[in-house]
Amino acid sequence: MAHGTGLFRLPGTDFMPNESVWTINGLLVAAFGLVVFVGARWFLRREHSTAN
Repeated sequence: MAHGTGLFRLPGTDFMPNESVWTINGLLVAAFGLVVFVGARWFLRREHSTAN
């Protein structure tokens, strides 16, 4: 997240404008959140079905 502000640079992103770096960061955060959300729902559903 910090490399979009210029505090920290990832290798290979020097050619990219800051907007592209922020877009990639946003997509990574959204993808990670989706994986966590789906995994949590699957885990909770499995726990609930074994409790009965």
